[in-house]
Amino acid sequence: MDFDKDKKECLDKLYLPDKSKKGNVDDAIIDLIDDLNKTEDYYTTSSCAGRIVLIAVPKIRKKHEAEWLFVSHDPITVDKIQEIITNPPELKLWFKQESPIFHVACRTIEAAQDIVDKAKHVGFKRAGIMCSRKRIIVEMCGTESMETIIAEKNKLLCSKEYIESLIQEANIKMATSRDKMNAFHKQIKN
Repeated sequence: MDFDKDKKECLDKLYLPDKSKKGNVDDAIIDLIDDLNKTEDYYTTSSCAGRIVLIAVPKIRKKHEAEWLFVSHDPITVDKIQEIITNPPELKLWFKQESPIFHVACRTIEAAQDIVDKAKHVGFKRAGIMCSRKRIIVEMCGTESMETIIAEKNKLLCSKEYIESLIQEANIKMATSRDKMNAFHKQIKN
């Protein structure tokens, strides 16, 4: 394992268009991942700030066949998704709020444990070390998430008031996640 070589190769591609649906680094986490990547013992391999999505999913539930109708990495309002919920697709339409996720490559197991400790200290309950022959990776995931079907066969299955309630809860969960990310960022700076 050549940590420095792997880090350089990974960081050389960081701000190029990537394979994610968005195609680049989420604005909400740029400063955090920049600070992590400036350290000697760490670099990020993939990260997401968390998001709210509307996704039409085929019966077989293959992710690559899903149709992403709306994605936001920021809080939303009903107005932003009004057209989609007024004219829902034939496929099952899922409303999802996904928590942040970070993958951080670490030079040593001790460095990995330090990141896990910092993540758990600020409230990331799901943080752990994954090792392979090539890398030591820490995965940190938030627990603030939700998903539910809201439409099927071109028909909304719930009221607009329920959609508003989902959005309100999703925005609260996203704010909680951002607070944890900001606290983690302060830990990294120290």
